[in-house]
Amino acid sequence: MKRIVPRVAIIGPIQAALPKGTFHSQRYRSEIASMVKLAIGDFEYYDPAERVQQLLAEVGSDFFDQSSVTQIDREIVSRFHSEFLLATAEVGKCDLVVCYLPARTLSMGTAMELYSAKLGGCYVISVTELSDNLAVTSTSDVMVNDLECLGSELRKWKVQSFGSSD
Repeated sequence: MKRIVPRVAIIGPIQAALPKGTFHSQRYRSEIASMVKLAIGDFEYYDPAERVQQLLAEVGSDFFDQSSVTQIDREIVSRFHSEFLLATAEVGKCDLVVCYLPARTLSMGTAMELYSAKLGGCYVISVTELSDNLAVTSTSDVMVNDLECLGSELRKWKVQSFGSSD
């Protein structure tokens, strides 16, 4: 019997409520990916932020620093919209989604990705202190307060999904 390699999305804030042109560190993505690899073995990694980061690299990080929305190139804005919507929809095609919202960070993009995951039937583990947030609680299968608790939940998911802890 051929073993299925799960597809895993790691989602979290890119800009959230930070000022224009300011972005959250994305180091958490590689840290969580390492934890997933350790807990479940081989997996296909999907990073929804990759599309947006590639476009940002093309247009320059100061793109959002422009003083007026009317000065922003409409074609570029349209590309950002398309890439964001495609990336968000793709999250719903994963087997497992790990959501990272540290220090009660609110992120509308992450909320949309959570909703896509729920619509797609993905199993969602959220690492957050937002246990009182309806958007997060209604789209998460499991919530943990910090990354230290994530490994055990990933191992539980592997057993639940594949019937073995090996």
